[in-house]
Amino acid sequence: MIARRLLLATLAAAAVGCATEESNPDSSVDVTPESDAGEDVAPDAADDTTPDADADEAAPPDGDEDAAPDADADAADADEDATAADADADADGDGDADVPPDTSDPCVPNPCTAPPAGTCDADGVTLHGSDPAGTCSPDGTGGFTCAYSPADIDCSGDGRICVSGGVCSHPLQAVRDAADGVLAPPRLVRELFVTYVKPAAASDNGFYAQESPTGPGLFFWTDAAAPTVAAGNTVAVSITQVGQYHGLKEARSFTVDENDGLTPPVAPWAEDLSAGGAVAEPTESELVRVSGARITGGTGDTWTVSYGSGATTTVTYAGFAALVPPPCLGMVLDILAPAGEYDGTYQLTPFRDADLSGLDDAACPADDDSNWDFEDWGASVDPPEDFLKTPTTLFTATRSTSVVQDGTGACSVTWTTTANRDLVQTWYAPAAPGVVYTHHLWIRDDDPAGRARTGLQFYDAAGTAIGTPDYAAVYTADAPAWAEFTFTGPAAPAGAASVRALLRLYDVGAGFTTATLVVDDWAITSPLAFTTSDGTLEAWSSTAPAAPRRFYDATTPTMDVWTASNDAGVLYVATNEVHGGWSDHVLYVWAGAPSASATVAAPWNKGGTVAAVDSDPGSALFALVQEESNGYAEVVRWSGSAWTALTPPTATAGFDGVNDGTGVVEGTVNLVAALGLSGASLVPGALSFAVAPYGSSDGGALDAANQYPRPTTRIDGNVDPGEVLALRRSSILVGNVR
Repeated sequence: MIARRLLLATLAAAAVGCATEESNPDSSVDVTPESDAGEDVAPDAADDTTPDADADEAAPPDGDEDAAPDADADAADADEDATAADADADADGDGDADVPPDTSDPCVPNPCTAPPAGTCDADGVTLHGSDPAGTCSPDGTGGFTCAYSPADIDCSGDGRICVSGGVCSHPLQAVRDAADGVLAPPRLVRELFVTYVKPAAASDNGFYAQESPTGPGLFFWTDAAAPTVAAGNTVAVSITQVGQYHGLKEARSFTVDENDGLTPPVAPWAEDLSAGGAVAEPTESELVRVSGARITGGTGDTWTVSYGSGATTTVTYAGFAALVPPPCLGMVLDILAPAGEYDGTYQLTPFRDADLSGLDDAACPADDDSNWDFEDWGASVDPPEDFLKTPTTLFTATRSTSVVQDGTGACSVTWTTTANRDLVQTWYAPAAPGVVYTHHLWIRDDDPAGRARTGLQFYDAAGTAIGTPDYAAVYTADAPAWAEFTFTGPAAPAGAASVRALLRLYDVGAGFTTATLVVDDWAITSPLAFTTSDGTLEAWSSTAPAAPRRFYDATTPTMDVWTASNDAGVLYVATNEVHGGWSDHVLYVWAGAPSASATVAAPWNKGGTVAAVDSDPGSALFALVQEESNGYAEVVRWSGSAWTALTPPTATAGFDGVNDGTGVVEGTVNLVAALGLSGASLVPGALSFAVAPYGSSDGGALDAANQYPRPTTRIDGNVDPGEVLALRRSSILVGNVR
């Protein structure tokens, strides 16, 4: 090809030099037209005036100086270009019109459009980057290399910073510090790591993200919508509005502009405060780890823990009550959860059981029913020991010493919300499928703004609730007096292993703001029947005095009282069995308080009088009487004018059949039936007892020196109002679940 181009150049030069006369052809060149049309020839020797017959050449003007173009000037020869246009017909510069254009160049189009990641300068705002369009160079093997020109960017122009990955980003701290409201322009925050996504709920959904493992962090609120990110994603977020919820700063309106979709472990991003670091404003919304935390107080869904060098913080989790084992004072646990704030209280806020691990309750005191009379108020002031509140907010449970049903303490509960609140026992009392359980609770409700009712919840062996609680149909009613409320639920379901009782509180009235009621003597019982024919004390009976004596005679002169009441309203009583030749025994029972002045005659024509019962409806006076000569026993009742014997099943009496003073005489009174009540909850809460030996003959005098309780002011042969043992039915309630 190069040789052919040189030949064309030579011919062109000759034509320019001899414009008026043809040269003689070289002897080596044909002077006649070629018959093969394969080669251009010199001009004819003669001055012909017609075009050459050789149509394959567009030649310079013929030597015959004819004016018409040669006939072969229309196209190039198939094997030789005659013009510049023909010589490079594809316009690619290589002159090879016979070859298709070359498309193998690796730099066409330019592939160098992905510059390397930038780096941040030590000043934190200068981004050392590169021109996005690089220079491409073929490497001779079909590949290429790229070179990018450096280009620095100052991120600080609009308040941004240079972040890892070499990009300009608005600092997350600047967003946290921004005034609540719309952000104009929006803040684009890049390279945020999603540390935690809240469990899906009807509202208040969202996720937590932070700039680095040491923060800062921010909560991104999505309300009813589920977040579109996952824990471990790295995202870029454009934030258009910020606000606060009870002090917790949050992004209220935003879009996730970029998401790498990766889900590496989030634990390395947790800030470890185990040594004693504070949960405070700088850690708000960060993922925080506290190992070896010990519960030091609280209950319900809010507990306090201490850790490290003595730091303390609050931990709030709605699922605390369902944990296995449940939280308790002294429990040690590990926490990996977001840090939050609620009205100035900084706290850790787990949302899943998995956020709490290593639960060790070895140092916890055993939960039981030891404070169900609300007499003990130790480390836990609100609520009392052995109880929890749920939820804990807008709800107090504190000690009352001025309004009590029994003893020296009761529990006063106050709530300031229209949402329901529950007071719940912490102890998972043992239960068995098919058994019926009853919750007993004394309540004083004299506040028209609130009301309450009791309930029972059953659990399986793992501590998981079976179904939902069963509630009493009866609510409290406003009255300036104590009333016992009992709720007997359905039989325990299959799989039941434990049971807990609760008190549910409700608001009353459209203008509700607050309500208070007082509770005392909490108990759970299962059915317990009494046997009175064997002269053996029932296993659950109580004794007075504290040291029981098995019989009464001259060497053990003081009488004893044993008593109990089951959940059906049946009262059990027992005293020392008669010893032939000594005396008749009478055990008095006042259902309701003894009268301060009225008296009645002693039963069986014994000498002296006995304090009458007061006049309150439902009050009554009973006596268990045993004859020393033959051991005969019966239960009698003062009918208003005389003593009348009661028969089974209203009352029973019995002994071991041998009146030798080695056993007990025992009896029962079904107070519900005897008093004509509709249920055990209406049985009077105040019960009083006295026991006295009398001479065995008619008119036999009271042996005042050996009666119980002993007279303290005068000995007159009568059982006076001040000579009784006063008990609350709740204190002798048996069949308790233990």
